[in-house]
Amino acid sequence: MRSTIRSRLGLAFLITFVVFLTLVVYAYRRTEQVQVQGRSAEASHALLVELERTLSTLQEARASQRRFLLTGDASALRSLNRARGLLATHSERLRELGIQTTGIDSLVAQEFAAMDSAVTLYQRGGAEAGRAAAARGDDRAVTDRLRALVSIATAERAAIAEAEGRQASARSLDVVLAITALSLIGLAIHGALGLALLRYVNERARVEAAFQTQRVNLDERIRERTAELERERARAEAEAERARSALAERMSAESARALSEIQYRTLVEQVQDYAIFRIDREGRPQSWNEGVGRVLGYSESEFLGSDVGLIFTERDRAAGVPRRELEVAATRGVAANDRWMRRKDGTHFYAAGTTTALHDETGKHIGFTKVMRDQTAWKETEEALRRSETRYRLVARASREAIWDWNLISDQIEWNEGIEHLFGYRLDEVPSDVEWWHERVHPDDRSRVVTGLRNAIESGAEFWTEEYRFRRADGTYSIVTDRGVVARDQRGQGYRMLGTMADFTERRKAEEKLAQAQRIEAVGRLAGGIAHDLNNMLTTIVGYSMFLEQSLAADDANRRADVAEIRKAADRSAALTRSLLAFARRELIRPQPLDLNEVVRDTERVLRPALGESIVVETRLTAAEPTVFADRGRLEQVVLNLALNARDAMPTGGRLTITTENVVLGPEDATRHPGTEIIPGPYVRMVITDTGHGMDPATLSRIFEPFFTTKDVGEGTGLGLATVYGTIKQAGGFIWAYSEPSYGSSFTVYLPSVLDDEGIIETPVPELRAAQGGSETIVVVEDEDTVRMLAWRTLSAAGYDCHQAVDASAALSLLRRIKGPVHLLLTDIVMPGMGGEELARELRPGRPEMKILYTSGFTDDEVVRRGLMRQGAPFLQKPWAPEQLLRRVREVLDADVPSVAGSLPARNT
Repeated sequence: MRSTIRSRLGLAFLITFVVFLTLVVYAYRRTEQVQVQGRSAEASHALLVELERTLSTLQEARASQRRFLLTGDASALRSLNRARGLLATHSERLRELGIQTTGIDSLVAQEFAAMDSAVTLYQRGGAEAGRAAAARGDDRAVTDRLRALVSIATAERAAIAEAEGRQASARSLDVVLAITALSLIGLAIHGALGLALLRYVNERARVEAAFQTQRVNLDERIRERTAELERERARAEAEAERARSALAERMSAESARALSEIQYRTLVEQVQDYAIFRIDREGRPQSWNEGVGRVLGYSESEFLGSDVGLIFTERDRAAGVPRRELEVAATRGVAANDRWMRRKDGTHFYAAGTTTALHDETGKHIGFTKVMRDQTAWKETEEALRRSETRYRLVARASREAIWDWNLISDQIEWNEGIEHLFGYRLDEVPSDVEWWHERVHPDDRSRVVTGLRNAIESGAEFWTEEYRFRRADGTYSIVTDRGVVARDQRGQGYRMLGTMADFTERRKAEEKLAQAQRIEAVGRLAGGIAHDLNNMLTTIVGYSMFLEQSLAADDANRRADVAEIRKAADRSAALTRSLLAFARRELIRPQPLDLNEVVRDTERVLRPALGESIVVETRLTAAEPTVFADRGRLEQVVLNLALNARDAMPTGGRLTITTENVVLGPEDATRHPGTEIIPGPYVRMVITDTGHGMDPATLSRIFEPFFTTKDVGEGTGLGLATVYGTIKQAGGFIWAYSEPSYGSSFTVYLPSVLDDEGIIETPVPELRAAQGGSETIVVVEDEDTVRMLAWRTLSAAGYDCHQAVDASAALSLLRRIKGPVHLLLTDIVMPGMGGEELARELRPGRPEMKILYTSGFTDDEVVRRGLMRQGAPFLQKPWAPEQLLRRVREVLDADVPSVAGSLPARNT
């Protein structure tokens, strides 16, 4: 019995122990599930960190590939290959964490295939092909797909973790169910035994009661222990959650710092134009980038740990600039670094950058960051631009031309001081508005100038030039030549225009005067040629009219009157030809030293009656004797013509003033009268001024032209002032006229001054004597038939043995036939074929005793100047009257010195 009870008690104890063990196992399984979930959370965080590193490495690879495509740096390819290896490592770790990396590996392979393709295109096709391939890469799409796979992988890992938790819970439940089943079986057995032992219940009531009490206590203890285990589990779960959160935050911060460090390193490595490095508090470099090697020339090993003062110039180091710059950066946080620096090879360059102080999380100063860039080219360009601007300003200030600088963007214009020198506008009062310039262009020129200027700017032309009239400050207009050059940008758009405006007013006047002088000279040559031909005809008219008069009876008054009229007409025509010759400077003159004051006084006695009582004559003659070398008659004619011209300009009366003075002209005076050749030296100046109605510029420009007159038809020949002009020019002087309407006119005459003690001796004028004949032999050579016959007839009638020849060839034949001496050769100078001078030279060896008398329609100085006759040879100018011919022939024949002594000059060709 006792053994049976002992067995039943043992069975009951076993069942109770099994139930307790089941509860313990359940609590253990719940704790294990919490630990499994904690490990799963840690594995998920590790997975997240590894995936972030995978993305960062892929971005680093992409940055290296782009750096290679942009710069061609081979180190970028090394970084790309290093990133490829890191990605393989990351993929392996992801597989260890239970992630299927097939999709990620496929996307990474696609990305590297695209990057390798772009690199290959760059190496084969050049930078443009590689960059184009890089530009076609869809970086964002690849990254998004990769992130999607990361998210799927993360979700998969979470699902695995959840499944593991469920499996752990299921295992725990299976154990509990198994134990519970065993307990139920045990209870069933215990019930069966209880039924068998029911009869012993009463007997063992006390024992059962005690057992029940013990069981109740045991249940209470089990419940308390279970609650305690639940509380411990909750604490464990909370600790695990806090640990997971802290671990996630720490790993996230580390990942962010790692990503930031990668991005910073990538950026610094990519920038090669900037030297970027860290410096400790003692001034020693602690980092290095490609820019340090490119800008400063130091390798990484040479640079790290060296003294930062090595990159400063010797002068800055001596002045303590490196240490002072660090002190300023430490105090103010940043210090500028724009100065000349020194490379490793000793060359200097201009650097622009900053030095910035670095601090840790606590605010402690730990060093500096220095960033600099080589700006030497920019600095040199700036210096060249500054020097160019300085030179431009100096040139603009030194130039007498008006220089303008037009900003085409702002439409503002600046002028130099030339605008004031040339046109009288004060520089500080000239506005910068370009319209101010356009408004001062003559209205007739404005449209042409503005349109041409705009067309030059818009058409892409580089230069623009224009001549127009520009209004001065006093209201008058200058003739200017404006030249400009357009500065354009790379697109060809003009942004600036520089130009110079030169005043050509005086030059234009000089050109007009020169053209006038050339025109007068041309007319003079024409007039001289006409006068030469007229003289031949007038010689015939005068000579034969004299013969006609001699053949008439003394009582034939009517025909004698007719002949007299013919002689008068011939004399007037001769006077006209003399005026033409005077204008052409080909008139026969006899210059001599003259006192100009005396000439003016003698002419004044004739002038006063001719001018009338309404005109007051005033003379202001210099006290010093003004001596000139000129023909007295022609000089008196100059004064008389100018005075009579002034009288016609003062029909209602006025004042005529004549002044003389000795002056000395220098080289600078030539610029006052452009177009006139002025030989520096002493001159006598005579100024004749009237108060008449004056002349406009058009009239003034033509007053010295022959046959030009403002008088009515029949009131003047137009040769008065032309004769004055020719006489002054023939005397070696020059004349200018100035006049304004309503303000009168002024004629200024300059004649070379001479002194008696310079060896100039007045040439005596021989007294005229009655014409005489002779018996000598004379040969007349003249190509004009009427003149030749007149000379032959005149000389033959006077008793001379006269022979005639039509030209030089006939004269040579004639002289060979004449056996006796020939006393005189009367020859025209200008003839077809051989001229008179050549004929005389040909005859000179065979007839040394023969004298020569030249004749011509030109003056003697003209034929000498042209090399047709030697100076001082006997000369008779046409037209001549028979008595003049006889008188001149007799003078030459009676002269003691042969007229052909010495050799004659060769004819000019």
